[in-house]
Amino acid sequence: MRFLSVWLIGTLIAVATGQNSTAPEATTLDPITEQNNEINEKLEQILLTLGQGHSSHNNEFNQWLQTIRDVKKLSQNRLTEKVRAHALFTDFNRRRLELEEEIDERLDELVDDLIPSLQQNSKCAKFYRRQRDILRRAVTATNARKTEKIRENSVKCPHKEENDDSNEDDDLMFSDAADSGSVEV
Repeated sequence: MRFLSVWLIGTLIAVATGQNSTAPEATTLDPITEQNNEINEKLEQILLTLGQGHSSHNNEFNQWLQTIRDVKKLSQNRLTEKVRAHALFTDFNRRRLELEEEIDERLDELVDDLIPSLQQNSKCAKFYRRQRDILRRAVTATNARKTEKIRENSVKCPHKEENDDSNEDDDLMFSDAADSGSVEV
């Protein structure tokens, strides 16, 4: 009986102090499993953060997401493929967002500055409205197509406007007058 009470008191003390001789030891994962878990977590983060930029209706982006889903399911024996897919997606997505920002900046310039400053039926107004429409469609295109459309639709209007608000002619007239020593009125 005395043995039982000593054992019971010892057990109570062990439980109270958190000392338990039967507690399982912490297991450490092997490095490959740890790396696999880390890359799977990164791949999952990609799948959870879908709303950046103009990603909806972007077929290239959607194909990348499917690739990420497929790669995430691979075993840890194919860790290299997972790491490579993550790196390639990261590069693709960074470039996609940069291009979309360039398109948005050009659209802002067209909509806020260039188009409103022109007569609505002028050749340049039509030229810039066409650029605006093309760029609005380009935001969901492939990165290669976005690059092409930005390059093609970031040029100045080649038509000379009759009511051009620029002061180029005035500046030329002033510089000619200054050179001749007389002022035209």
